[in-house]
Amino acid sequence: MPPLRRVILVAVLLGMSLSGPALAQEVLRIAAVVNDEVVSALDVEQRLRLIFATTNIPDSAESRQRLIPQILQSLIDERLQLQEATRLNIVVTADDLDRAHRTVESQNGLPAGSLSDFLASRGVDPAVADAQLRAQVAWQKVVGFRLQPTIIVGDDEVDAMLARMKTNAGQPEVRIREIFIAADTPDQEREARATTARLADQIRGGAPFEAVAREFSQGFSAADGGEIGWVPRGQLAGEIDAVVAAIDVGEVSDPIAAEGGFYLVKVVDRRIAGAALDAPVKLTLAQIVLPMPDGADAAARARVARDAEDVRSVVSCANIESVAQQRGGPGSGRLGTVAAADLPEDIRAAVTDLALDTASAPIDTGPSLHVLLVCERSGGSSGGDPDRAAIINTLGRERLSMLARRYLRDLRRDAVVDVRL
Repeated sequence: MPPLRRVILVAVLLGMSLSGPALAQEVLRIAAVVNDEVVSALDVEQRLRLIFATTNIPDSAESRQRLIPQILQSLIDERLQLQEATRLNIVVTADDLDRAHRTVESQNGLPAGSLSDFLASRGVDPAVADAQLRAQVAWQKVVGFRLQPTIIVGDDEVDAMLARMKTNAGQPEVRIREIFIAADTPDQEREARATTARLADQIRGGAPFEAVAREFSQGFSAADGGEIGWVPRGQLAGEIDAVVAAIDVGEVSDPIAAEGGFYLVKVVDRRIAGAALDAPVKLTLAQIVLPMPDGADAAARARVARDAEDVRSVVSCANIESVAQQRGGPGSGRLGTVAAADLPEDIRAAVTDLALDTASAPIDTGPSLHVLLVCERSGGSSGGDPDRAAIINTLGRERLSMLARRYLRDLRRDAVVDVRL
């Protein structure tokens, strides 16, 4: 966005020298037109309020000036994603939005069903969050429909990865999160670098990395708060690998120029590959919960059981959030890392020897059926080769993320976008 237009938009949203009817008229002005669909200054203001309510970023003139360009670009991208979903006859249902609510509530430690009240108590119209979630779910469905079937990982690729992992045994591994800001053309590089630097400042000022990633990252990991997982040295792009090696746990990098744009990387933890073989077994778990209807008879329980078997055939650690939004009930999604010994007996029996990234048989707890996955396993006295399915999942996720970025880049390139403020 040109600097003069940005200043005008900031003035509108801060109410500088405007009041009463004049301010109301300015807030309703058109901020951008995306293929004949309008983004208003009011849309930008409402998204600002949502961000202030869900992060630790203070509502100040400085914060608003920094955030407005990023918010406007996010809103433009969301319009493009929703328009593509419409073109493909992909629909986001009320159930989809309800599952998305449950995911956000789980990620933020909110009671189930409380997101709308939480936002309203902070002066945010819950419909603003629904609009953002609708775009996220629509894009996940578009990517799953158009790109997932094209992802093929060959046996030779898995063999090569296995060989590298064996070589890396005893070498450092790092768990990271990422934020990606695209620069589709050379002319966009300066603005993308500046945007990435502003996000780094906001995170260092107290904004949670995961929340900023969900709001602003243009990588496919955004829905998972930028989570990448454990990566051995040498597996990342060279420029990113060098930075990751040089920063401490908990630290956030400066902007890193790489193919297609700029990255921020946070080092979450470090470990030595294979060093914990004699430690207590710890499992990183995910689940899909399928609630039984109240007063369910045998026929209703059988229907839920069939749904659970259907979920088993499609769910993986890579798509757990998407499947949770589309098919799961409250409590679905990633569960974090727990000691196997601390799990309830029925759960422990189901997952102790479960292959990585393989859905368990449904576990009947009475009110619900649970389908569990082990996404990571550490400790124990026996090692063995890494699970080939987990490697296929990792390689496929990387490829899907790259293709999704290219897909959105192509939508931007082909769109008619008129920024008017």
